[in-house]
Amino acid sequence: MYQAPRGFSILPPVIKNLIILNGIVYLFFAFSTIPVIQNWMMNYLALQYPSFFGGANDFYPHQLITYMFLHDPSSLFHLFFNMFALWMFGAAIENIMGSKRFLSLYLVSGFGAGIIHLIVTYAQLSSPVPVVGASGAIYGILFAYAYYFPNQPIYLYFFIPVKAKYLMAGLILIDLFSGLTGGGDVAHFAHLGGVLSGWLFLNVYRLKRRF
Repeated sequence: MYQAPRGFSILPPVIKNLIILNGIVYLFFAFSTIPVIQNWMMNYLALQYPSFFGGANDFYPHQLITYMFLHDPSSLFHLFFNMFALWMFGAAIENIMGSKRFLSLYLVSGFGAGIIHLIVTYAQLSSPVPVVGASGAIYGILFAYAYYFPNQPIYLYFFIPVKAKYLMAGLILIDLFSGLTGGGDVAHFAHLGGVLSGWLFLNVYRLKRRF
């Protein structure tokens, strides 16, 4: 029988270790003085476009996991925003679900985000570019937060209260519109893939708790 973890931790172990791991990888990736190492990390660890989808031969299945731990080396904000959101919204979820299931949610959301991104890129005949970042996994965590705390106010710009369920709906609509119109250089459908994967995981998790 599943038992929720006792007590509440402001920095649960999985979140703490994910932040540390992402920070170490970022420092190594961004500040390596050996170009061949940076090139290897981008070619071997970032999510590449598969050759059977018309891309190069740099795709490996493990990239659907490893791309989550790479972030744009030219933008510390990319890493900071993702890790801040992971802590801000993920702490409550890890305390509810437990560390093992929370890590599964994170990885499943990021994995699904990568799959959806590849499929949509192929369907749109878009120019494939390597993908890095934990945003897809973070969107799965954001959805879980809205799932468990739909009416919890989140303060945009620190003073505009918006219920979690409405914020999540707004983010989905923005990514859907931006993805369909080709807005920006963000992998919008990866975000949506993270939401979809998070939704599937939570529903399977809920069913398992009934038995």
